[in-house]
Amino acid sequence: MTARHTLHKRLPELIDEKQASKLLGISLNTLRFWRNCGDGPDFYKLGTAKRSLVRYDVDVLAEWLRGHLRVQKARATAEEKHVAYRRGSTYHYRIRWNGQQYRGSCKTSKLSEAKKVESLVLAQLLENKRQPGSKKIPTLAEFSSRFFPWLDSLPTDRPPKEGTRKYYRVGWKLLEKTSLAGRRIDQIERDHIAYERFGEC
Repeated sequence: MTARHTLHKRLPELIDEKQASKLLGISLNTLRFWRNCGDGPDFYKLGTAKRSLVRYDVDVLAEWLRGHLRVQKARATAEEKHVAYRRGSTYHYRIRWNGQQYRGSCKTSKLSEAKKVESLVLAQLLENKRQPGSKKIPTLAEFSSRFFPWLDSLPTDRPPKEGTRKYYRVGWKLLEKTSLAGRRIDQIERDHIAYERFGEC
């Protein structure tokens, strides 16, 4: 076996962003948006800053996809799922337990420490059925039912200004017609927003 053949076996199988978007079944713009926000699968950046090439490892994409596998509702109560994942330089936990998803920062850049934090959170969930230090998280609709009465109770000479208040109300008229209104505010992700179509008021 030649040195070139050995090196070839050790190198990852790289594809460009167009191939990656097709493989994941998402648009190229969504993939770029994730990358700019620090989300999505890890990638390679080759070359200089101005003329760099973006490449994705097929094995990394497959592992990232497996990390986003959702348990069917019929099995959700019988299965637990917890995955520590990296966002920027910090690890976060995402635990699916008893049909609910819990997320938060592990506040560490070390995977071994992140797994300890993840295990502690899971232990607390098993014992108390609630994330440590958490309160009941409202849906967007429940939050709006408290937010707008509070907003109306403010004196008109206090911020936010009337234009901003009107902006909030118009925005809510668009949101309340979507599935986002029924979601808990801690479970609304960029994907959910990206797939919604906002109509006219």
